[in-house]
Amino acid sequence: TARSPKACRESATRRWMPPRRWPSSRRSAKTSWCASARSPSVPRRSAQRRPRSPRVVSARLTHPIQRAVLRHNRAPGQMTGEVMQGLVQCSKVFVAESSDKGAGAFAACDIGEGEVVERGIVRRLPAAFDGNSSPYVFTWSEDRTVWAVGSGCSTFYNCSETPNTKMRRDFENDTFEITALRPISKGEELTHVYKSLQWRGCFEDLR
Repeated sequence: TARSPKACRESATRRWMPPRRWPSSRRSAKTSWCASARSPSVPRRSAQRRPRSPRVVSARLTHPIQRAVLRHNRAPGQMTGEVMQGLVQCSKVFVAESSDKGAGAFAACDIGEGEVVERGIVRRLPAAFDGNSSPYVFTWSEDRTVWAVGSGCSTFYNCSETPNTKMRRDFENDTFEITALRPISKGEELTHVYKSLQWRGCFEDLR
């Protein structure tokens, strides 16, 4: 027999049961567990992340210049990739007016004998460039055919018969390093002997 709509509604009401709820004891245990998980005293997983391995840093240094500068910066016993201070380092030097040579490079702090004064990189000039007539470029080959422009304050070191610095050139990696030949006081002018002093035309008045 057909059932009336009212009887269907009453039957559906009797069959409906409220959703199951946690017992009070289990609810309190679950609440306390969640509170302890959110407690600041428990470190997050991200805070426990291990530091990046130095091997990952050194693996990214694929350019020859980066590898060369990294070797210079590494102190004895230091791990490769632990220190990377940049390709150009000239914080110990500033440029100012020299008494009789125009602009010159000066020590910004006291520098000890054998200490690195400045490190940097160079950019090679086109093959058609003739550096014999320009005193502001470096000789960058043993056969005197390649010229380069240096970074930082390197082009402002004046020449002297009694220099207090010396430049070491790395033709393969296009880098240079200037070191102190003796103790240098703060404010003292930095000088070295030009590699091409004896044969370049632009240095004739210095010979």
